[in-house]
Amino acid sequence: MPTQFDLSLFPFIHGFAAETLAPFETGAADWLIALVPFVLIALWLRDRNGDRTDGATAAIAAGMALALSGLISFLVFEPRPFMIGLAGNVLDHAADSSFPSDHVAVMAAVTASLTFAGRSRIAAILATATVFVGWSRVALGVHFPTDVVAGASIGVCAAGFLRSGLLSPFVAFVVRVGETVSAMMGLDKVSDFIRKPSFLRSR
Repeated sequence: MPTQFDLSLFPFIHGFAAETLAPFETGAADWLIALVPFVLIALWLRDRNGDRTDGATAAIAAGMALALSGLISFLVFEPRPFMIGLAGNVLDHAADSSFPSDHVAVMAAVTASLTFAGRSRIAAILATATVFVGWSRVALGVHFPTDVVAGASIGVCAAGFLRSGLLSPFVAFVVRVGETVSAMMGLDKVSDFIRKPSFLRSR
């Protein structure tokens, strides 16, 4: 069951967001996570200064965070706010366990991984998006604040584990497989085009 901290903080976030962020929160809660694959694909296609290794590391961290989050959800059931009458089911979400937030776990894993890799500008954008997603999902009655904090913690821990280097051989293997598939699909031509000076700068 939700903690007293959740029960005291949830009404504030839910009520505030309903008034000020209503035009944006539904889209943010469902679709802002699309920034993650967009960033990872962009890094892969740009292929400069370790882009592919950093992107692959972030993707693996996200997968680990999602798997761990799913396992915890299976083992620890916590009803979502809309399931106990604290909010409406605006997102038409399944009535499964609220703890922890999968969305935040994945986004935090990628954000932390890119931060560890020194990609501060991309990480700052993703960190802002992660906060907005977490806030929005609480505001819409899908999660409690603790779920979001737990998801973020899982994501950071997954990225930290990858940062330790214990899985560096696996990351290198994933990059090699990805490059083989990329070449077979002709994506290397896209990468070559992106790495060229832009049309406007060449004139």
